[in-house]
Amino acid sequence: MGRYYFDVNKFLYPIVDNVISFFDAFRNLYRDSFASYKEDKIIKGFFPFLRDVEIKGSEKGLVGFVVRKTAQFYGEWTDTSITYNKEWDMWQAWNITTNPVDKEKIEIEDKLTRYEKKDKINLSDAEFFNLEDKIIQRNLNTEMTRLIELLVKFGDKKYDEWKNEQNHFRKAKLPKAVLPYYQKADKINKHLDAKPLREKIKELSENIGQ
Repeated sequence: MGRYYFDVNKFLYPIVDNVISFFDAFRNLYRDSFASYKEDKIIKGFFPFLRDVEIKGSEKGLVGFVVRKTAQFYGEWTDTSITYNKEWDMWQAWNITTNPVDKEKIEIEDKLTRYEKKDKINLSDAEFFNLEDKIIQRNLNTEMTRLIELLVKFGDKKYDEWKNEQNHFRKAKLPKAVLPYYQKADKINKHLDAKPLREKIKELSENIGQ
């Protein structure tokens, strides 16, 4: 703090007291949170996908949680859990594995976020094509949904451009430029309502060259 000397009674001791008070309050809050679980309760949790999680409560508070049929051994599904063992006075975990950082997931997340901030995109963009290819191969719901939403978003921009175009000759050419966005989104779509998308595809196809 740029001080060469200070009064311990007015400066140091009050800081130490505040630190002790903070950790004392934090400890009490932490313990009270555990103690508040007096009975079992079902909640939703990601493990790693959204599932029912059974919180185990007791008179003394939280004693663990159980996620049903999340681990598979020799073809048989079994539960995953973290529970308190009274006999050994320790917490124990069953059927839980840890995974290393998914670098590809981080890379895809960054690129999706960057494209989501763009106003337009060209389907011939090599980087976007590679991103699309990776996402389709991984076939993860969240990534696939965001990819489809991107294709629809940029398709909608070109669709609006076609609708608002006043020049007849340019207007006749635009449907061909719009269709690939919607057609690609429809081809890989398993996550969003396809009806609005297919209605636009039909409309554009009927207006090519007109």
